[in-house]
Amino acid sequence: MPIDPMGHPVRVRSTFFDVYGEATRGRKVSGRVSVTSPPPDAEWAPWPLRRSDLDVVGHVNNAAVWQAVSEVVSGPVASVEVIHHGPVEGGNDVRLARAPGAVWLLVGDQVRVAARYND
Repeated sequence: MPIDPMGHPVRVRSTFFDVYGEATRGRKVSGRVSVTSPPPDAEWAPWPLRRSDLDVVGHVNNAAVWQAVSEVVSGPVASVEVIHHGPVEGGNDVRLARAPGAVWLLVGDQVRVAARYND
């Protein structure tokens, strides 16, 4: 996936289609996913960020997201799906919400990361 100098995703340039030809013409795939929100009965807790949670551009790295999931899940899981809806950055006031089979990391009222799991 192409990214800009700040590490954010950008649209594929038209030259991509010149290289890969007709196989790509008329096909459009959306990268958008729906944002799931924690249910009203979710359990809430602050999620403090550590300096080691941040990558070189100041975003929370994937290992820290997996740490949040592993804190919530008590045993082995069959599968986990993690969806990043937006960045979690150093200095953010992050809250963790949990409900059976799901974990969310929020900044303010905005879901930044959602994870669903099956045990």
